[in-house]
Amino acid sequence: MAERAGSILQMNEDLDTTVVFDQFLAAQRNGDPEAVRILDPLQLRYFSPSELLRLFRFDRPSLDGEPSLFQWPPKISTKTKYKLIGNSVNVAVVSRLIDYLFQ
Repeated sequence: MAERAGSILQMNEDLDTTVVFDQFLAAQRNGDPEAVRILDPLQLRYFSPSELLRLFRFDRPSLDGEPSLFQWPPKISTKTKYKLIGNSVNVAVVSRLIDYLFQ
C-alpha cells in the first residue's frame, strides 16, 4: 500500500509503526477489505511539495511571513511537483560528497 507512495509523515508518534503495519499486513493477507483502516490511527500524510523543497534545501523555512525563495512555474501540477522533487538530490549532501572526493 505504501509502496511507491512518496514521502509519508506519521503525525501520531504515540503508536508503534511496526506493530500497526504488521496488523495491517495480517488483515490484508486475510482478505479484509477494510484493512487499510487499521492505518488510520497513525495519521499518515504526505509531505507537501513545499515541505519537501525545504527538506532538500531548495528553499528556506518560512520565518515571519518571508516569501519563499523558490517559485514554481504557474502551470505546474502538484503531481508534477512531486515527480520533479522525487528526481532531485539534497544539495548539501552532494556538496559534501564532492568535497570528500577531491580531498
